[in-house]
Amino acid sequence: MSEAIRVQFELRKIDEVSPWCTGQDRHLHWFGLTDGHYWISTPIGDALRYTEEVRRQWGCDSPYVDYQVAQIFENVQEVLPYALEPVPPDIAEIVSNPDWYAKGEAWHESLPEDSELSDTWYDALEWWWARSFDTAYLVHGPSFQVWCVEDRITMRWDSREEGESVWLLPEGECSLDINSFTSSCYAFLDSVIEQMQVRVNSIDQNGWPGKDCSLDVPLLIKEQRIRSAAIQTLRDRRPNTDWATVRERLAFLRQQFE
Repeated sequence: MSEAIRVQFELRKIDEVSPWCTGQDRHLHWFGLTDGHYWISTPIGDALRYTEEVRRQWGCDSPYVDYQVAQIFENVQEVLPYALEPVPPDIAEIVSNPDWYAKGEAWHESLPEDSELSDTWYDALEWWWARSFDTAYLVHGPSFQVWCVEDRITMRWDSREEGESVWLLPEGECSLDINSFTSSCYAFLDSVIEQMQVRVNSIDQNGWPGKDCSLDVPLLIKEQRIRSAAIQTLRDRRPNTDWATVRERLAFLRQQFE
């Protein structure tokens, strides 16, 4: 079994991509043209992989998520700079504890709507949520947290669903070294850009084959350039979390509900 964490994907053939909307409003764009499947390979198995029973029940042509790859492409870009910023071990030990976090959520939900303590909760945990993304657009879609302590990345996911799971691995946690994780994430981002560049070039050179669906080709070419450039600038993004303030806020919260 692989010791890496890799975001994997497959794009549908261009003539199999379904248009957005109906009738005269049928259209596509860069995001829509990334229609396909994706999943996350981890040392303990594949996240975002359906059970065989669910696959048969839903008539899926793949065991993996059927959605626009652009969604997780954007998720990775949003979370990556924060995931690579090391979290002080004492802070990570507190907040990454599911029992502590659940206790804090229960305390927060019990507060009056106008309580100033609610702001304290959000301020103290903002850095943690920056290292998270969810898949709420999916049935029982899991949430993911990715954080770094020293030179190790930890990824955790949990679908928090009731009843029988639709996922082969509804929850899990694994870790690997930061360099391997960084390389894997950029390999995924670069691969999406490369495959979409092939798609955009084909449309630009051969024309858009979807006669019953509108597509602004000049806008598509422009967006491809913008998204490609965004990957380059992403490498230079460096969060600078004020951990001393975070530590103070967490200490205050712990006085409230521990």
